[in-house]
Amino acid sequence: MVRVLEENVDPNVLKAAGGDVWAVLAKTAALWPANFFLSHEVRVGFHAMEVGDYVVPGHGAPHSGFNGGKNQALPYVYCE
Repeated sequence: MVRVLEENVDPNVLKAAGGDVWAVLAKTAALWPANFFLSHEVRVGFHAMEVGDYVVPGHGAPHSGFNGGKNQALPYVYCE
């Protein structure tokens, strides 16, 4: 996943972060779509959240997901 992001993040943005893709991710509010990672052969998993669910990713595991509001959970995506 890191390799794919390093190859696809704007080079100027990556340079400004000292070449550290994690620093870029820590300061952005962008979501990378799952199909982007799938098209680059990065394994992606999905978890449909229900009301009251908690999803705890492993330590340091890249993940994205959000709840669109009361009783409207959107897919939780993680990359390995």
